[in-house]
Amino acid sequence: FRCITRLDRDTTGVTLLAKHMLSASVLSKAMQQKLIQKEYLALCDGVTPEHGTINAPICRAADSVIERCVDFEKGDSAVTHFTREWTNGQISLVRVKPETGRTHQIRVHMKHTGHPLLGDFLYHPEDHSISRQALHCASLTFTHPITGETLTINAKLPEDMQQLLSQS
Repeated sequence: FRCITRLDRDTTGVTLLAKHMLSASVLSKAMQQKLIQKEYLALCDGVTPEHGTINAPICRAADSVIERCVDFEKGDSAVTHFTREWTNGQISLVRVKPETGRTHQIRVHMKHTGHPLLGDFLYHPEDHSISRQALHCASLTFTHPITGETLTINAKLPEDMQQLLSQS
């Protein structure tokens, strides 16, 4: 099998695997053509705007092998759309649709807006409300490589994120 869509370490949710080389080839091409749509749910610090688009290029941070940052001179194009689903005045549940697929894109973009993800050790190290970044790939829509059927796979919000919502 081949992994078609990946998730950052400690991100939960849907991922897409191909069972054989033909499917992998078709699905990889679909990924390159941005025909596979992913939708995430994230718990962010503070009250985010109701909706918006973050168009901010991302590159590797100068002093780190892992960390990324917004850099309008050296960064590669990165676009993220978001809608606030809920807020209690201290945290927000945000539905996020990345248009591009840069490493740590959602995490970097939400930090850039001043609303980093809860529990994100790299981009919001002072928050310990959850033991990982509060990011979940809630749905993935793609065309089946053999049947041509459009499929949407959904994953329920994990218990640790549900717990944070219920405590708020």
